[in-house]
Amino acid sequence: MTVFQSKDDTSCGIIYFREPRRLLICTGPPYNQEDDRVLAQSVKDFSGKKIIMGATTGDIIARELNLKIEDVFRFDDPNCLHSTIWRALTCLPKGSLP
Repeated sequence: MTVFQSKDDTSCGIIYFREPRRLLICTGPPYNQEDDRVLAQSVKDFSGKKIIMGATTGDIIARELNLKIEDVFRFDDPNCLHSTIWRALTCLPKGSLP
């Protein structure tokens, strides 16, 4: 049986395969109000985690998709500051992400 022994220089390459993670960050309302429906549909159809930045953007998407937003002052997720409960979304922060 032959055993390989490393000398003075050894290189190693590792490949890690994983399922891609998808994230949609939606910030700011559309420039044209006529595009509100397109924005809302894009958020609805996206498969992955969704983050909607700001109350105005959240209100537009809720209005277009006929959803209700409930403001709460809970801090269950330290990565999502003052957030809003919305089942379809991962996080709806007020302002900015940490």
